Amino acid sequence: MKHSSFLLGACALLLAGCATMGGGSGLPKQRPADLVIHYSNGGGMQDQGENYYISQDSCVRDSRYEGHQNRWVCKPDAKQLDALYAQLVKDDVATIKTEDKGEVYDRGGITLHFGYGGKSFEIVDAGSSFVVERDADRFRRTADGIVGLVGECIQSQAIAIAFDLRVETGDSAVQECRISLDNTIILNWRAQNAEPLAKLRTLTLLPGRYELTASYQVGQKWFSIDWPLQFNTEKTGFQLILKNDSFTVIQK
Repeated sequence: MKHSSFLLGACALLLAGCATMGGGSGLPKQRPADLVIHYSNGGGMQDQGENYYISQDSCVRDSRYEGHQNRWVCKPDAKQLDALYAQLVKDDVATIKTEDKGEVYDRGGITLHFGYGGKSFEIVDAGSSFVVERDADRFRRTADGIVGLVGECIQSQAIAIAFDLRVETGDSAVQECRISLDNTIILNWRAQNAEPLAKLRTLTLLPGRYELTASYQVGQKWFSIDWPLQFNTEKTGFQLILKNDSFTVIQK
């Protein structure tokens, strides 16, 4: 899309050279027309991460997980942009401070970039850089506000997915079962749960590719599942059959 290409280009410039605003001068009272915001949440050494981009014309979410990537694009509502910007001004995000704690092994984290009018600044809470404790709430509100705006914008693209879970383990009962799509847990079940394991469930997901991962216990044995799935307007469901020696996944 033209808008998303412009947005990603602007964010590339923002990442290439981030000139920090001096003296905690804060943001303009009115939202600049060329404001660009980038939220990056990396998984450290793990092959997963989330990127959110916001401009006046486009919102983009890029989601990466174990070798595959999904992208969703939408046009933001001006009132939502103004509401987010008002919160950024209220929290004076340009004055959020960080501190370097030296070498930190395999720490991902969140980095926020803001750019407008030839100026830019960033807040890094990743690697060896930590937001100071007194500013943690402001940083959290800012990060949650960015993710929330983009999430609400793209939610209209979500589709209903039928998840049919069946159990064919004979006389052996399933003791535990944990199922995820990418890094989102969709089922965490134990035998003492009141809810039956085998049933038809409805999920609400954005279209795209997902990695189905699961583990379940039958008797004293544990089994694991790792299976790619693709959801769109034509593929709106899947069936998972748990057995006492294997499993079956059927895309519908």
